[in-house]
Amino acid sequence: MKEIKFRQWIPISKDFHYWGMLGKGHFVSPITGNEKIPEKHEQFIDKNDKKGVGIYEGDNCMVYYEYPIDHTRASSFKSGRVVFANSAFCIELPIIDGTSLFTINQFDNIEVIGNIHTGE
Repeated sequence: MKEIKFRQWIPISKDFHYWGMLGKGHFVSPITGNEKIPEKHEQFIDKNDKKGVGIYEGDNCMVYYEYPIDHTRASSFKSGRVVFANSAFCIELPIIDGTSLFTINQFDNIEVIGNIHTGE
C-alpha cells in the first residue's frame, strides 16, 4: 500500500514535523494556526534511497547512473533537487546549458545528501 505522508519544516526547532498516514491506519495532523510555521508541505515520493532513507520533495540527492545524462562522460554521478513537476516526481539536474528535469524512476541508485531547509 502506498504511504501517503508529508513533512513540514519547523523553523523554530530547525526540524521536520512528519504527518499523514503513519503506521497502520494512524493519522497524524499537520501543524497549523501558527504564522511562524510555513504552510509548505513536502510529500514523500514513495521511494527510499540506497540507505533506506525516505525521499521527499525538496531533498537534495546524488544520483548515480551508468549512462550519460548530458554531453559529458567524465562523471558517473550528479546532484540535484527533488521537485514535483509535470504531474510527476522529478529530479532537477544541472546540464551544460542550465537544468533539466528527469523522472525520479529513471534512477535506481539515489542517495539523499540534504534538503532545501538545511542548506546541505
